Amino acid sequence: MLHERQRIFEIEAPEKRYQVIAANYLRFHRADERTLVVSPANSERRELNRVIRETLIEHSYVPGPAGSTGYWSIANSPEPSVGTAQTMRGDVIRFTRASNRIGIPKNAYLTVEAVNRRTTR
Repeated sequence: MLHERQRIFEIEAPEKRYQVIAANYLRFHRADERTLVVSPANSERRELNRVIRETLIEHSYVPGPAGSTGYWSIANSPEPSVGTAQTMRGDVIRFTRASNRIGIPKNAYLTVEAVNRRTTR
C-alpha cells in the first residue's frame, strides 16, 4: 500500500538521506505531530540524531550544545526507561508529555547531566 501511494523512496547518498529525514522531522515537529525515526545500525542512528539535532538547533527548537555528546533521545513518557540509563549522560531528551509530579512541561528538552548508578539498571 505504501508503494502504491508512492510513500517509499530511496536516497542513496547517506548525507542527503539524513538531511531529507531531518527536514521531514522538522516539518512534523512544527505541526506538533509525533515522529519516529528508525535506523538499522547504531552508527546510522548516531548520525541521524546529530543531523536532526543540528536542524532543530538551527531553527531554535533546541538549545545549542553545551558540552553534550550530540546524542539525541526522544522520550514518549515523563518516566523514560532506565534500562540504558548509565549510557544516557549527555543525551538530550524531549518529553512529549508533561509531568506535573516532577515539574516537566510538555515538549521540554532536558540534558542528562548525571546518573545515579545505584538506582539504575
